[in-house]
Amino acid sequence: MVVYSTDDYTYYCYYFVPSTSASNINVQFTFSNVYASGAIYLDDVTLNSTVNLIKNGDFETVEANDTAPLPPWTSSTCGANCIGIVTTQDPRTGSYSFGTTGTVVTLSQTVAINTVGQQYVYQLGFWIRCYMTSGNTPYLFFVTLTTT
Repeated sequence: MVVYSTDDYTYYCYYFVPSTSASNINVQFTFSNVYASGAIYLDDVTLNSTVNLIKNGDFETVEANDTAPLPPWTSSTCGANCIGIVTTQDPRTGSYSFGTTGTVVTLSQTVAINTVGQQYVYQLGFWIRCYMTSGNTPYLFFVTLTTT
């Protein structure tokens, strides 16, 4: 998905039907700021079939004086100049969001599901805000859903 600079958060929603043998869904967000300068923020992540399976999707559970996303979120970075952090700078709701100014950053969470012999439709929802500091060069943003 290509995300351009916006004044406010935009909601995105995707539907996913895992195989009947799947026991986990991995949700991975990849932020790529290779050609742009600015920041991108993610907030209020949900994955529903009947209840929200994402833990801390609003990023409100934090450690004092620590900006790393808490488990079950995992984050990877490409070095000191491109990190993803939990920040108070631009939350959509509450006090925190996940933000990055980095070149390539991933954020992921794996959730257990129970699909034995049944098909369920899962809805992934999240809010994105992109802030560009120079021009209107797009920020690349990828969402990957995989099952195990």
